Amino acid sequence: MPQPVTISEVLIEDKQQILKMWEALTLELPEHHFKPFGEPVLSERSQMLSDMFNNSLGAASAVLLKIGSERCLGTISAVLNKQSGFVQENSGVIFNLWIEPDYRRLGYATDLVSQAKKWLKEQGATTAQVGWHPENEVADRFWKKQGFRNYEVIAATHL
Repeated sequence: MPQPVTISEVLIEDKQQILKMWEALTLELPEHHFKPFGEPVLSERSQMLSDMFNNSLGAASAVLLKIGSERCLGTISAVLNKQSGFVQENSGVIFNLWIEPDYRRLGYATDLVSQAKKWLKEQGATTAQVGWHPENEVADRFWKKQGFRNYEVIAATHL
């Protein structure tokens, strides 16, 4: 049984540690994660991850949570979509679920998802969305276990 760990909001001081973790974890992503768009150039990936960090930190409608107090073992981001014109105007989006490889399958991802859902509900969200690649069977099982169900297909092609 894993030891209980702290879940807290990420601080700007955590940025370098989290970006280093995210960059390492994106390198292990399977090839199908990037198709059909191709794998981003490493320098572009670093900038994209930095932008993602900045956009998830400190905004009134977004939160970036980390698990672990001494060392970050994983992260999750959540954002509240308040745009009008959508069927679900107060829908949350969950992304950036990353767990260090040595700490997977210990329940930490489930703990982070629970906290992200709780935060979204406190912000007024009535639904939450998450995306995963259909070929990723582990993600498919995990997200369905968290209560998520497929509801649309997004397709892409090269032009």
